[in-house]
Amino acid sequence: MKFFKRFRLFSWVTKAFLAKHGRTIIVASLIGIIGFFFIGKIMPLLPRLKKHEKVGKIGRLDLDNLPLEITRLLSLGLTTVSTDGSAAPGLAKEWQISGDGLVYTFTLLDNIYWQDETPATAWDINYNFSDVQVNVLSDKQIRFTLKEPFSPFLIILNQPVFKENYLGVGPYKIKRIKKSANLVEKITLTSPEKDISFRYYPTEEAALVAFKMGEIDVLDRLIKPQLDEKWLSKVNLEEKIVLDQYLGLFFNTEDQIFSEKSYRQALAYAIEDKTYGDRRATGPISPISWAYNPDAKLYDYNPAKAKELFDLDEKVKIKISTTEPFLDQAEKIKRSWEEVLNVEVEIALINSLSEEFQIFLGIQEIPSDPDQYVFWHSTRNTNITKFKSPKIDKLLEDGRTITSKEERLEKYLDFQRFISEESPVIFLSHPKTYRLSRKRLSFF
Repeated sequence: MKFFKRFRLFSWVTKAFLAKHGRTIIVASLIGIIGFFFIGKIMPLLPRLKKHEKVGKIGRLDLDNLPLEITRLLSLGLTTVSTDGSAAPGLAKEWQISGDGLVYTFTLLDNIYWQDETPATAWDINYNFSDVQVNVLSDKQIRFTLKEPFSPFLIILNQPVFKENYLGVGPYKIKRIKKSANLVEKITLTSPEKDISFRYYPTEEAALVAFKMGEIDVLDRLIKPQLDEKWLSKVNLEEKIVLDQYLGLFFNTEDQIFSEKSYRQALAYAIEDKTYGDRRATGPISPISWAYNPDAKLYDYNPAKAKELFDLDEKVKIKISTTEPFLDQAEKIKRSWEEVLNVEVEIALINSLSEEFQIFLGIQEIPSDPDQYVFWHSTRNTNITKFKSPKIDKLLEDGRTITSKEERLEKYLDFQRFISEESPVIFLSHPKTYRLSRKRLSFF
């Protein structure tokens, strides 16, 4: 009996509820059913929250000379550079080089547009070369005539081109620039899919503070990220071997001691560990370059050979000049040399390199093209070792004027062999850098 009373009460309540809210329930159900079947068509029409990546960089940003990592997002050059340093198509789909190496004729890709939706033509290409004659042959063809052969020319043309005010053909364009005094503090790029902000900091320490405060989400090319265990659990730390740089010991070959090749070689043999946990560098050209020589002299640790070559009777004082990031490596080199040879080593922390240095421990950038003329030709002020070799000068001169890749390879294989034998620099390692990014929460 009680059951029927309860059932009757439930029925009255249900009827009353439906009488009052039935129309709302039916409409909501219909909307739910329609939405279920049409959600796939509706979703693309709804506004989406655009991703915004906030990247921190160390250094200063010059608006008149933006770095390649930014300009390559904004546009393309006539060429691009492949992994091994060879020239590959960019805005130009093909090119021809005259037999004398002076004339370069490029044919542009079809259906290329600037970001203002106007067609990109050969008339728009302007590299502002002061000593190169430029002739536009048609909307799709442009010709460059050099005064003398210069084989790295194709690689130079990988610099992105712009119509005006950094208006390019790439996936991104400049959305906003924030300045502080005369310096660019932040530059924001935008695309239909994502925005990227690059914010610049004077030091690695300042950038790490900004990361911890949430001002940036990614920090790139760190040398020594100082993070405690608490922070390491919250971030992703990616390690990268930088193959377009090497750490080396550069000798001042005009120094009384290091003008002698045998003494430079002795110090190379006397270093027990040349890598410090990084990848060994064996020459001035990247190991992934098409011109790399894997058979250059290595100077593996050999105390007996080092003592034989370093045949000075009196104890010699040596000074290593370096910067703070490489102080640990300098201390290890000092210990190795003092254990093996009759030397006393001083380490000097410097901000800039003086003319009177003996040995400099530092980083050298490796260009995409194997041309090393600016670093090692005896006439160049940028040859910090002041090393002079007519043989190496000739190889470098030929290497930058020959257009045949096979003939250039022969020149640069010889160059690497001779530079290793002469030892104006001890090649140590390709350094590591680190990319720091914030971990994203996952709910699945």
